[in-house]
Amino acid sequence: MVEAGQIDWGAHDNDGAYVLRAMQSADETLAYLMDYADAHPDTLLIVTADHETGGMGFSCGQIDDATMELPSGATHTTPFDFAVATESFDDLTEQTMSYAGMVDSITADLYLEDFEPNSEYPIEDGIQELIALVDEHTGHSLSEEQAMQVLHVEPTTATLPQPQPQPQGPDRFHPHDTFRNRLSMQLVDDTHLLWSTGTHTSTPVPIMAMGKPEFAEQVRGHGHSVAIGALIFAALND
Repeated sequence: MVEAGQIDWGAHDNDGAYVLRAMQSADETLAYLMDYADAHPDTLLIVTADHETGGMGFSCGQIDDATMELPSGATHTTPFDFAVATESFDDLTEQTMSYAGMVDSITADLYLEDFEPNSEYPIEDGIQELIALVDEHTGHSLSEEQAMQVLHVEPTTATLPQPQPQPQGPDRFHPHDTFRNRLSMQLVDDTHLLWSTGTHTSTPVPIMAMGKPEFAEQVRGHGHSVAIGALIFAALND
């Protein structure tokens, strides 16, 4: 079994560049495995996932007001347009450090046990360090206010708060690592990447197979993951 587990790690952090690099690595491995399966006809190759993570998607980006003349003669003005996914993809390939790499060492220095501020490392220093790291390792930038939104934890906080607490009640966005998820939120205007959560979702995952036809051809339509386990045992016992 070969697992590309870091796709999951990157999605937990809402770090699109991390996800992309991990997917590229998995793709290279899959090409090798497909060549092997072609050369060994008795091989059954199955590719799937145990779950989806993060709910990642490209969304609209803010632009200067665009005016469109409608067939009726009326005009429609909007400050948003669809994000150009190819440009966002290029931004992801240029990122050279994960969100974890940018924030983890800073927050480890900022806070002691139970998020008590560390007097030897004021948050102002952490803000400047984070701004510098984002500038160096991405094609984007952070303001001091945005960096504060990423790093600040209210004194006496017993548990790390949600990235965007809602006054009406608990936020349905569940973070995996709040500092990393907060950084992703602050960069959304540049990356155009939106995430529904920092944890797992119930989105169906693809299941693909190649190799011995009597088994590979059973992987069709919609099904439950337990059926794949049964299929593997049947192939092993063939």
